[in-house]
Amino acid sequence: MLTDAEIFSLLSYRRLDLEHQVISSPAAPPDEAPLDFQNLCRGSLGQLGTLPLELLHEVIRFCTLHALISLGFVNRFATVLVSSSSPYTLIAAHAPKLLATLLATDTAFYYTAAEIWDIICSPLCCVCGYYGQYLYMPECVRCCERCLRRSPRFWPITPDTMEKAYGMTEPMLRRAGVAIIKSLPGARITDNKVSVDWPMSFRYMSERAAWEEAVRWHGREDVLMRYVNRRPLAKQLHETRLYGIDWYINEEEHESRYRATTNLPYFDQATKTIERGICCKGCRETARRLYNSHVHSIYWSDGDREAVKMSGRAYTRKSFLGHIRKCPESLALLKSRGKKLPGDDAVTDGEVDRHAWDIPETDSDPAPAKKDGDAAP
Repeated sequence: MLTDAEIFSLLSYRRLDLEHQVISSPAAPPDEAPLDFQNLCRGSLGQLGTLPLELLHEVIRFCTLHALISLGFVNRFATVLVSSSSPYTLIAAHAPKLLATLLATDTAFYYTAAEIWDIICSPLCCVCGYYGQYLYMPECVRCCERCLRRSPRFWPITPDTMEKAYGMTEPMLRRAGVAIIKSLPGARITDNKVSVDWPMSFRYMSERAAWEEAVRWHGREDVLMRYVNRRPLAKQLHETRLYGIDWYINEEEHESRYRATTNLPYFDQATKTIERGICCKGCRETARRLYNSHVHSIYWSDGDREAVKMSGRAYTRKSFLGHIRKCPESLALLKSRGKKLPGDDAVTDGEVDRHAWDIPETDSDPAPAKKDGDAAP
């Protein structure tokens, strides 16, 4: 009987290339307090210091991540207060590189430590519901690589584009509280192992948030629509957001998705461990076999199409153990090595696909048993 560790070693792998497709800060995050802790000022927090400790913790719970870190440098009491903030200390301990990236991109100005920690503890993509390995920073939501590449939701725009399309300037957006993050210079490694250089830093915001703020600024949606219909760029932005047509206008717009995204680990609260996603070797081998067979995709079976679709998808350890029970190639790989999953009996060659995809073997499968009180035929 295979253990979980043996299953992961035999049937899973990590796609390290996905981690190099998005931005990441090379610098370490700042410490909770300056190194010269003993020489910090021992003064009070002013009027904040008159509040009970319970209320102080409530106050810092609503501070943005950047404000919380700045507060920790005020004096010794503030350092102790910030260090006792559970969400911040957990982020600093388990996701220090993420913390450094949030600070470098100005994302920390808009979200609290509690919001960031909740995202770290939630593994699912906000669009498809599968595991997501990325943080889309303009909206502070988790997403997977497939949705980041295809979904119109993860299409950021620049403040200049916002002004040309909807008539709102960057200072107006900042006063309204719309998150505007900046990308980091660097390079991205694409799926084809091609390096795409990002020599400059860009400012991005969520197109979805921009539309909602534009509706509030213009007063009503019908007023905004009349404004949009008179401007080709605004109309194109609206159609892309509403109907999902034209995943990107040009290559520059496509690259902006990756510039506004960073790697996001997942903290499993049950096991108290950090996960970064694993992929299925069985689905990968199925995809390779189909692509190398030169058979047109219209002749693929439903199981083959599903395997190709899932070939690059990442899973948590728990969800991966559920996935391999539905992956024919993984089950066949186990059988070829004389292995079986915990709780499973050995399956025969003819039962692999049936066991994996719940497909009836023949039309003469036994009918379900009758319940008491069912009428006789």
